Amino acid sequence: MNYQVSTALKKYDKEVKEGHLTIIGGVYDFRNDYSQGSGRLVLINVNGETERTEIHKMSIVNFK
Repeated sequence: MNYQVSTALKKYDKEVKEGHLTIIGGVYDFRNDYSQGSGRLVLINVNGETERTEIHKMSIVNFK
């Protein structure tokens, strides 16, 4: 997953830096391996950031 995000960041570097695009890597946690509840989508990489505490601080979805 991190490789895929890294590859996308290289391709879309300009758009990410300009704030027009966010690259998100996530996994569907069937077994609750991430301790956030089984059957949940867990974000594991956002624009190259992989620290869970930092990802949780991010405002990823912008509702208008």
